[in-house]
Amino acid sequence: MRKVTLKDIAKELNVCKEDILSYDLYLALLDRGMLVGPNNEFVMAPQIDNLECSYGLLNALLSEVPAKGTVNVMCLFDNEEIGSATRQGAASTTLYDLLERITLSLGLSSEEFKRSLASSYFISADNAQGFHPSYASKYDPTNACYMNEGIVVKNAARGSYTTDAYSLAIFKVLCERSGARYQLNTNRSDVPGGSTLGAISQTKVSIPSVDIGLAQVAMHSSYETAGAKDLDDLVKAIKEFYHTHFHTINDGTVEF
Repeated sequence: MRKVTLKDIAKELNVCKEDILSYDLYLALLDRGMLVGPNNEFVMAPQIDNLECSYGLLNALLSEVPAKGTVNVMCLFDNEEIGSATRQGAASTTLYDLLERITLSLGLSSEEFKRSLASSYFISADNAQGFHPSYASKYDPTNACYMNEGIVVKNAARGSYTTDAYSLAIFKVLCERSGARYQLNTNRSDVPGGSTLGAISQTKVSIPSVDIGLAQVAMHSSYETAGAKDLDDLVKAIKEFYHTHFHTINDGTVEF
């Protein structure tokens, strides 16, 4: 294998080598995704985690008109796998700053911004570890999640996922109204799973939140596998979310 030099990079970019002051270069897998299985029921591709959820949310955002009196927002963070502590990561003030600037640009006050946060709803979408028969001992026998069984709603008593009774109830309604399938997942108490951007971003922006994802196996490998049917359920549920207006009245009842 020949060593790649700065001269090679300059040639590829059609610039002078002396004009390159600094650069970020990373290895990337060039293999394309494919459908596999007897009935093409699985997707194999690089970086399914978390490009699958990112694609599903973007698809829904672009196809839906916001409900009256609402502003639809989609935020994609960088650097989750290295801790999110970059200026564009979930642990930064990026989301808070964005929401505040949107609010102020609409002529609302700082107090109205804080009230808007309290009446908002946040969906943290990040893929889930689907059941793998080769590692069955790693899963709770009654709370595992499976590919092609719908959206995974994640729960964790230790707070690594943001789902609570309030946010779960709202998400169930969104799924039922849209016809999206969903399944509940809880990790084994003695084998904790990872955390998500939802829990990290909530340290900066406190909004009622649910943690969801799509089941997959071989997470973080160079070539991952997910269920081909689950993406449709995600798009259905997020479309419903983006065009639904709901609020909580004084006695805690949620009105849609």
